[in-house]
Amino acid sequence: MRNVVFYILVSWCCAFALPVEAGNGRLYTASMMSSSTTDYVIQDHYGYIWVGTQYGLNKFDGYRFTHYFTDKNDTTSMPHNDVSRMLSDSKKRLWVGTARGLCRYDYQNDRFIRYPMPDHLTPRIVCLLEDTDGNILIATSGQGVYAIRAGKDVVTKEKQFSSQRKGYDFTNRLYEDEQHHIWCTYQTTAITRMKVNALQVTETKEYQSPFGPVVEFLKKDTGGFLAVCMYGILKYDSTTGQLTDAGYDMKSLDSKVSIRGACIDHKGHLYIGTSGEGLFVIPAGSNVLKKVDNLENRYGLASANINHIFEDKDHNLWVSCYKKGLYEICQEKEAFATWKFSNQNYILGSSISSIAAGEDGRVWCTVQKSGVYQFDKNGVISPAPTAPAGANCIYRDSKGQFWIGSETTLYAYNPVTGSSSPRLHVDGWGINCMADDALGNYYICNYGKGLYVYHPETGQSEQLSMYQLNPQKG
Repeated sequence: MRNVVFYILVSWCCAFALPVEAGNGRLYTASMMSSSTTDYVIQDHYGYIWVGTQYGLNKFDGYRFTHYFTDKNDTTSMPHNDVSRMLSDSKKRLWVGTARGLCRYDYQNDRFIRYPMPDHLTPRIVCLLEDTDGNILIATSGQGVYAIRAGKDVVTKEKQFSSQRKGYDFTNRLYEDEQHHIWCTYQTTAITRMKVNALQVTETKEYQSPFGPVVEFLKKDTGGFLAVCMYGILKYDSTTGQLTDAGYDMKSLDSKVSIRGACIDHKGHLYIGTSGEGLFVIPAGSNVLKKVDNLENRYGLASANINHIFEDKDHNLWVSCYKKGLYEICQEKEAFATWKFSNQNYILGSSISSIAAGEDGRVWCTVQKSGVYQFDKNGVISPAPTAPAGANCIYRDSKGQFWIGSETTLYAYNPVTGSSSPRLHVDGWGINCMADDALGNYYICNYGKGLYVYHPETGQSEQLSMYQLNPQKG
């Protein structure tokens, strides 16, 4: 016997889940994406989610993934399958950094435009940044910093961002603060702050991280930012120019476990991804790091290597779990709730045929051959006092009047008292839906016979069918 399931859109304001719980999620694996070796996630200006992996790029439209790969015989494909970084800029362009150079996605033709690097080099792209002036800065592994200057469409080498010191060409992260300093980090503990004018470096200041290389720069509030490092978190004060310990209690994280990714969501919760210990969070208003619970233990995500975290425009968190896939966490209460008759001991053996909104969040529905039922705003079910035999359709018109349609009769109906009054008799196989307009006309679907137009004020009706247009074809 089939269970009757009722889905209803939750129309009240969504309540957010606790920041230390993440059971409301979905894992996308290599069965859906090009690979489970995920590295980076971004959302473009059109709402698509893009996922970079070590074997291909994936575009998610909310229903399915489209995969993109390199093709040595096609110059309009990506230069390499290993996608390391992406950027959606202010001009709605999507830049894709790979292990062998840079390309831009061509939305109109669903292909890629490759951008040759100077001296025929093909470095690994590790970071992309659009600065205030519209320049696209390109950090590479081993070849320093490049740029596509605002208004130009070619890549140039920007030697002024490099240093003579060993290792400074292995740029790791780029960041622009609210004072428009450009920050560069490396595979070492060094951090460089640069005062820049038209991409010319006029002043530099060096810092050292006591917590290892910087993993992510995060804007937390005015007057500074956070520099999340492999083994701790620093805070920069733009007033004093000091980069110091942010003061978070990190005792819940094993000192041997490194931080691989970080994100601050729209509520101010600071999420931390780790190497092998899953996801942690410092809730807004707190300074204590906590393990995120319920991270789908059946997938082993509690011990995942989380290398990137991203929040989209709808406040979903996308968690890149290397070699496991991409985990989406819905932070808001789901838009749909499921209410089952069987869960409340109603064994009906049929299906819902219509619904109508009532007062105070109540919903009325008809169940074929079983009458009329009410769901209150919490999903608690109760039958109506009584209903006309064979009730197949319930409808509430623009004036608030309820109607019941059976196989042969339309009734005016009061679901609270159960009183009904027949208004229209039809010759057909059942009234299964209806609607009314601002002029007081009611349009009634008489299954198998066509459409009735009914005028309650006069009691008159007329029947329309396709036979009136083409008697031969119907």
